Amino acid sequence: MKRTIIAPRRFSRMIRLAVEAFLIACLCVVGNLWLSVAAWANAGVPANSAGAPGNYVFDLQMQVEIASDKVSGPITLYVNSHDGSMALANPHTTLWALGMPDIPELQIHHVIVRAGKAMVCGQHPTQGLACVELGNATSPLMMAWIGEEDMREYFASVAYTDPDNAPVDIAGTQGLAFVHGRNEAMVAKTFWFDPGRSTVSTQMPFLGPGVGIMRDLRSNTNRVVRFAFFDFHLADAPLSWLQLHLADMRRTVHRIDTGRYRLIDAFSSEAVAQSGDIASWMQAQGRQIQAWRRSLDACPQGRAGSDCRLEYRNKIKQLEDAIKTRARAFASERGVSIPN
Repeated sequence: MKRTIIAPRRFSRMIRLAVEAFLIACLCVVGNLWLSVAAWANAGVPANSAGAPGNYVFDLQMQVEIASDKVSGPITLYVNSHDGSMALANPHTTLWALGMPDIPELQIHHVIVRAGKAMVCGQHPTQGLACVELGNATSPLMMAWIGEEDMREYFASVAYTDPDNAPVDIAGTQGLAFVHGRNEAMVAKTFWFDPGRSTVSTQMPFLGPGVGIMRDLRSNTNRVVRFAFFDFHLADAPLSWLQLHLADMRRTVHRIDTGRYRLIDAFSSEAVAQSGDIASWMQAQGRQIQAWRRSLDACPQGRAGSDCRLEYRNKIKQLEDAIKTRARAFASERGVSIPN
């Protein structure tokens, strides 16, 4: 067999070309990785307080058009790209437009949403300046909130969800790429993306109220969701369908200082559950007090029944004091002021 002899100079050139090709390939891989990491990096703003009065900062402003079978209209909100928390512009008008009931006598100053829960801050005649924590509210703004687990469930469902069932008659979506899936709660969701990647850096799975910045788990990139459609297959859902359009998104610096507000969380999910337990206990004690009052009325008249009446009056007073003590302890724990 005849050997092919490569001259040293030619061999050196071949090695150099191979090394250069290898370096170029590495740079391409690193470049793609850097773009992905940059998109998923922590945002430049700090995370906001986790549901407590303090200083809040938001670096994105979104104008969103909402339509559903119950309410519709435009809203403006601010988003923190580090933790996904949001604040409503014109909060009182926006809540009314979204079908949220008024909190009696509360003058609303701020509404901050985080993890599908809302904190409403304002002025109340008896409570003064206070922030009220609400539980998992059922307004369209909260129903469209998307968390980490929701995102994983959603993209896992895309493979077996028929894309032909996605809505096709939504104005403005023509020509946009879309993804169609559902989560375990049987809520069908369709998202339409702007072309290319988003330049917003975040590690959150979603920024915005159903439209905004989504982490596309299929390509490990952040993308701008321009349109979204939610089809609710739940008998007790307050909405049958919800359509969202991101009309505008821009960088901003919006700050809210709620440090002077007192926190009231008597309406949070945990507090409502706790108050339900207390209410059940109070009803049982009320029935006991009624039974003792009947026994008190049955005591003999005059001096012969004085000891009997004293016994039941003491029992009733002790139980009434226990009820007041537990009610005041709940109010104090949850930040509610109650009159003497």
